[in-house]
Amino acid sequence: MKMNNSLLKRIDLINLSNSYASFSSLLMKRYNIIAFLMILVCFTSFTVVNAQTTKPNKKVMELFKEAKQQMGEGNYESANITFRKMLATRSVLPTEMSYYFAQTLFQIGQFRNSQNFLNKYLDLNGKGAEFYNESIALQDKLDRKLNKAFYCSLCDLNGYKITPCETCKMTGKIQKTCPYCRGQSLARCTLCNGKTVTVKKNVFGEFEYRTCQQCKGKGYSTCELCHGTGLLETNCPDCDGKGHQSTNEICTHPNLEEE
Repeated sequence: MKMNNSLLKRIDLINLSNSYASFSSLLMKRYNIIAFLMILVCFTSFTVVNAQTTKPNKKVMELFKEAKQQMGEGNYESANITFRKMLATRSVLPTEMSYYFAQTLFQIGQFRNSQNFLNKYLDLNGKGAEFYNESIALQDKLDRKLNKAFYCSLCDLNGYKITPCETCKMTGKIQKTCPYCRGQSLARCTLCNGKTVTVKKNVFGEFEYRTCQQCKGKGYSTCELCHGTGLLETNCPDCDGKGHQSTNEICTHPNLEEE
């Protein structure tokens, strides 16, 4: 039975209406997603700006003032402690604090730490840093100090004098009891698991028991970890395998020619 043109047109209008409704719904969902993303971007931007404009609190600034005063008096050890108190507050810190702390660390001989804080200061401020020229000068001093420490046989890489490690007698190694065989030199056979025989199915599905060829039916064999010595050689825990330990005394590099 054929439908008349009026009915067909009505059906087409209904389908068109449904399609428009579906499209409108999809469009609204997309607009909602876009709107959400715009709000999220705005919120993130506000958070970043807000974090950047947050100023150090009163306690931090008081400590900063105290540290700079101690530096001015030449009391760099006390200034070092005060700067570390600032770090312990876990609060926003003045950007120039990194420069002052680097200068302090240089004065007390902690050249590697000084370099780290100086790099941080330059990373944060770039060539527009208030103490840019002073930082470049300090970097040059650090390079020379660290270069000497690198070639000096009397100190570590941070410039502190070294002393022979008594624990390992300067070998950097110690021997300890093998944890696998517990110093017995022998361990359970890894092939038969100590059962003295190996089990295997033949072509008929039957189990065949054979004397273990690895341990010759003993159930144990030479420890594979220590190779039968009962001992293992490992890095000395006191000197970390270096054979020497660092002291708190700054090295003057007497074995190197002065520049």
